Amino acid sequence: MARLLSPVHPSSQIVPAGAGDRERWDGFVLGAAGGVLLQSWAWAELKREHGWRVDRLLASAGAGGVAGVLQLLTRPGPGGAVGFAYAPRGPAVAAGEAGVAPAVALIEAATRLARRRRALVFKLDPEWGAGDPHTAAVRASTGLRDSPYDVQHRLTYAVDLAGGPGAVLERVKASTRRHIRRARAGGVSVEVHHDPAAADLFHPLLLATARRNGFVARDLAYHRSVLRHLPRSCPVATLIARVGGTPVSGMVAVAAGPRLIYLFGGSTLEHSDLQPTYLLHWRAIEWGIAHGCRLYDMWGVPSHEDPTAPGAGYYEFKRRWNGEVLRHLRCQDAPLWPRLGPLPRVAERIALRGRPLLT
Repeated sequence: MARLLSPVHPSSQIVPAGAGDRERWDGFVLGAAGGVLLQSWAWAELKREHGWRVDRLLASAGAGGVAGVLQLLTRPGPGGAVGFAYAPRGPAVAAGEAGVAPAVALIEAATRLARRRRALVFKLDPEWGAGDPHTAAVRASTGLRDSPYDVQHRLTYAVDLAGGPGAVLERVKASTRRHIRRARAGGVSVEVHHDPAAADLFHPLLLATARRNGFVARDLAYHRSVLRHLPRSCPVATLIARVGGTPVSGMVAVAAGPRLIYLFGGSTLEHSDLQPTYLLHWRAIEWGIAHGCRLYDMWGVPSHEDPTAPGAGYYEFKRRWNGEVLRHLRCQDAPLWPRLGPLPRVAERIALRGRPLLT
């Protein structure tokens, strides 16, 4: 994941990106930037289909090269009077000194653009280390400040895939190996699908998990569009674990360059004694390694370790793969209307009524 490793230096040239830039855009995002899925071209097209306006800014590196990118998503707020702007996991820049100037220039250009789009607030949550001193330098240069809430998880769980499946299996906890063997012995099978129609198999499993854990799941149409759009940027698989022909656990996995991403998951409690979800994730790891992934990003974990709090169960499951917690900078607000003081944040709280509209 990209880290800012040197002080800010003079800005890069920022240009709008068009359809002809798609290949080099994704080449950068899934290559030098480390696999930032939410800044992939296809992710923004998915969001466009679901009501967001998309603007793309590219930091050029000369001779057709790319030094950084930022996708700005905007949509009207309640009543259409003002809008919300968001750069999910943006900007995406390369690691090292080369990433600093593009990051500053992209944020400044996106802030100006968000004003033209009449956004009330502009939020961004790049994958930069929370304690990196050079992140602080970029924040100071651009006027970023902590948002009252996060859109993406600040903490994610990552498992090293180096050495191939055999090495990974040796590094996971003994209980995880035991559960994988239990699933195999119990007759659990795992299918790997690449057709958007697989959403019809996966979605009931997601709904079962949503009912069990009290969250609202997106509808089937959204998940069909995810599986239709994302493969245009990177490989995507829907994995379904079955027992006796019945789907009991499923997930959507994405091979975003070097990073395998656990995008969505769901399960029933049927046959849970056979540990089907362990074999499901193991099959996803094998699939990711076959596609060149070197890291399994299991995405969000809670910012606490309270075993009674929401999220404790899936955090414990992820810990059994013997990875590490990565701590990112919290969501940031760009200074769109500094002369208005606290008024934009007050208006935002009223508009959101305690819940983000950006997810």
